[in-house]
Amino acid sequence: MSVPSSQASPVRLGWIGLGSMGIEMARNIQKHIANSAGSPPLKVYNRTASRCDGVVELGGVACQSVAQVVEGCDVVFLSVSYHSSFRCSYAIVAAEKASLKSSSSLTIHTAQ
Repeated sequence: MSVPSSQASPVRLGWIGLGSMGIEMARNIQKHIANSAGSPPLKVYNRTASRCDGVVELGGVACQSVAQVVEGCDVVFLSVSYHSSFRCSYAIVAAEKASLKSSSSLTIHTAQ
């Protein structure tokens, strides 16, 4: 009996919020992605764009907006320190998820 082989598409990951906790977690994920053949790079966003540099130097992709992170991602992590920042980011992610038919299975994880 033969077992059918299936090639699942790699999970496309995004990260919003690169403070002291978020930057280290995002860098670790991108390091893992860089060592995984065929995996798309981590898409990152932070209000202070220069915070993305630590992930970009490992092969990640800096995005200009929360919406740009959400577009084309299967899983988005939010790591923001202030409740108001979280609510704003989450609202944008939820609105983008609703408008992107191709991302109907988008999963959102938070680390507050």
